[in-house]
Amino acid sequence: MSHWALKYIGQPWTPECNCYEWFRRITREQFGRDLPPIGLPPDHLARRAARIMSADADSLFGYHPTAHPIEGDAVFLSSNGRTSHHIGMVIFPGRKMQVLHALDGLGVVVSDLPALRANGLSIQGFWTHETTAQHKPA
Repeated sequence: MSHWALKYIGQPWTPECNCYEWFRRITREQFGRDLPPIGLPPDHLARRAARIMSADADSLFGYHPTAHPIEGDAVFLSSNGRTSHHIGMVIFPGRKMQVLHALDGLGVVVSDLPALRANGLSIQGFWTHETTAQHKPA
């Protein structure tokens, strides 16, 4: 794979640098958008961040639901059918969509849809930033 995401793969997951903080960092570094920090204790941050962002994506974060994700869009995932508690980023390192995300114990990884399912994760929805939504076909 020759893609900008390569420099993130293998980076560690920590309570302070969890799935939301990785999404936030990559969004800033690759797309120039600053997302707000979420002031919660590190042990609850990842789960709460995904819930807060999915609930308030429009008003707080400038993201809108989309049925046609593009590179850099947010993807919310749930574990074994529970409420959304994990966030990743849509990437297209080839022709197929994949998800760049940070997992506790593994760090930053890229997963295709079968790998997500194998790890008990299911996609709950996609969100695109208002600046990219303006450039998508209707």
